[in-house]
Amino acid sequence: GWYRMGKLMLRVGHFNQAEELYNELLEDASNDSDRAFIYHQLGDYQAEKSSRRSSGLSYFLQQHWSTV
Repeated sequence: GWYRMGKLMLRVGHFNQAEELYNELLEDASNDSDRAFIYHQLGDYQAEKSSRRSSGLSYFLQQHWSTV
């Protein structure tokens, strides 16, 4: 259900919506197994967000230095 929806959101790049969904699921999680899964997904979200940010910076620096 909702966990799969969150994974799909991450896969298609809807990171903010996935984060919101997982944070809501975290509030309602009834056991440690569910919380562990949600924290793992939030970690994947942060890693992907960081990766995209650093690859954007890398692209910018490449473009800047190639024109100097």
